[in-house]
Amino acid sequence: MTGTCILHTSHRGSLPALQGLIDGQIETMIDNPSAALPRIKAGTVRALAVAGLAYCVVEVSKMPTDRAFRERLLKVGGDLVSGTTIEGFRSRMTVQTKRWRRAIEVANIKIKAK
Repeated sequence: MTGTCILHTSHRGSLPALQGLIDGQIETMIDNPSAALPRIKAGTVRALAVAGLAYCVVEVSKMPTDRAFRERLLKVGGDLVSGTTIEGFRSRMTVQTKRWRRAIEVANIKIKAK
C-alpha cells in the first residue's frame, strides 16, 4: 500500500527499545501502550498510531471497582468495561479478529522471513 519497509530488530524488553528510540539508534517501534505512555505524555516520544488494544480478563467479583483503581488503570492506558464476562470478552475478540483479519487482507500485509 505505502511501500514501507520495516526491519525487525530484537531488544531485551520495552525499556531498552525505548532508550534506543530516544537515543536515535532506532527510528520507530511498536510497543505496549502501558509501557510507552509515560514517555508519550512526557513528549520524549510521539505516538503515530494505535494498532490495537490489549485486554485482560479478570473475574469481576475479584476486581476492584473503586474510582482510584480506575484512575490508575486509565493512567497506564487501560479501562474497565462494565458488565464484561468471559463470554462477552470472547465475543469481542471474535469481532476484533475478523475486523483486523479483513484489514490485513485488504492491505495485503505479509510477514517476510529474513
